[in-house]
Amino acid sequence: MKKEEQLHQLIRSLTPAEKKIIKINLSKFRPNEASKKLLLFDSLNAQKKYSSGQTKKEFEEKGYVSNFLAADRLQLYDMILEGLSGFHSKNSLELQLSDGCQKIALLFEKKLFEQALKQIDRTEKLALKAESCGTLINIYNYKRRILKITNQLNEAVATLDKQKTVWQNQERLNQYVELHYNSILLRIKISKARSPENLNELNRFMEHPLLHQLSDDDGYQISFQYWETYCNYYFIIDDKENEYLCNQALIDLIDKYPHFRKNEPLNYLVFKTRMFAIKRNLYPDRFWEFLDEYRALNHGFSKQRLQAESIIFIFSFNYEMDYYINNKEWENGLKILPEMKKGLKKYNDYIRDPLKVTSFYRSAYICFFNKKYSEALDSLKSVIEDFSPKLRPDVYSFALILKIIIHFEMGNVRLMPYLIKTAQYHISKRNRLFQTEKIAIKYLKKLSKLKNKLVQDSIIDDFYNEVFSLTEQNEFEFRSLQVFDFLAWMNRWREK
Repeated sequence: MKKEEQLHQLIRSLTPAEKKIIKINLSKFRPNEASKKLLLFDSLNAQKKYSSGQTKKEFEEKGYVSNFLAADRLQLYDMILEGLSGFHSKNSLELQLSDGCQKIALLFEKKLFEQALKQIDRTEKLALKAESCGTLINIYNYKRRILKITNQLNEAVATLDKQKTVWQNQERLNQYVELHYNSILLRIKISKARSPENLNELNRFMEHPLLHQLSDDDGYQISFQYWETYCNYYFIIDDKENEYLCNQALIDLIDKYPHFRKNEPLNYLVFKTRMFAIKRNLYPDRFWEFLDEYRALNHGFSKQRLQAESIIFIFSFNYEMDYYINNKEWENGLKILPEMKKGLKKYNDYIRDPLKVTSFYRSAYICFFNKKYSEALDSLKSVIEDFSPKLRPDVYSFALILKIIIHFEMGNVRLMPYLIKTAQYHISKRNRLFQTEKIAIKYLKKLSKLKNKLVQDSIIDDFYNEVFSLTEQNEFEFRSLQVFDFLAWMNRWREK
């Protein structure tokens, strides 16, 4: 990514409060420089997609020379980071620790050793609270050097002993972090090939001694990695009850260390989101109760509020659309789409692209079954044209197939051969695909070549029977109906 694109990405990620403080800081420059920086900031902030030509054009229209625009961008990038650091310094443990270490280094360079030791004591308390081994190792280096210089050798040796203990704690934490990361790699590996060999590898992995010796003395960081590893394990083996309990253990852990919850509020929300996802599957009859509980979490965030709101919005609406789709409540699904579109626009900069893709696809799905074909095509256009196929290759492939079916419903048979060719090309590039996709392409090809409409019903019947037979016998193929229910569509066709 080019540096100017990084600046655009940084500006677009800022919250309204952050943008306000940055612009106040920029206005403190001498008038001409302040105007240039504010113009550059506003220009990039207004661009949903980065355009270098747009900024240059706006600069020249205001009478500024654009020859040094690259240097202005670099300077603005650094100024934004400095402004963010100052804005969040009191609310972030990491920034407070970084600031403390910087002050220690400056006082040490000035040979103000007494002041440096006082700053070390203050920073040490924070680092112990945050379980930041890296910070402790760093400040103990300064402390032992100062104690040696000032001939306090006994205290210097004691500091070395404390440093050794911290190194050991860091090594133990690293082992748990490595286990957590390896559990993620196994999760990805098994999702691609659920073979007996891979499952045996998972069982051997879970026999690791560190996964059977967690103690209360291990603190927050190690306990966090431990429970995350077990969350991955139970997710892989599809044990939802135990997966739920492990996520609850993470919530209890965060509640036990309120400063970590305050410092990293989105972690708490991530686990609550996982628990909501599990509960809606375990107890579908209580979905609306769980949905109300989840949306009520919106009121509990002062830090990273917009990010939290965006997470709650996208997951709650995606799951609500899922509910309507799974229960075939098409009209109810249609009612929430206007609010869904408003939220996607409001939180656009905070929602990850894979979640946007699934939202647009679900919107198209609901519009299709409400016979709102133009609206469905608009949503599919976003899925197909605005995002990379690599984000959700399965959803992308089914979006291409759904587009063909929509044009078939609309009577645009002449378009179908071209659309089928495009779909075939993308589907063939996927390593792991559903057989239902191949079946759909086969029968859609037949439907596209028909001149006698009387034969359509016969082909639809054959299409239905082949998909029904396959999904009845194959659990993996049955999952494809959760992406697009070919059977529901063909049943509706038969009712015409």
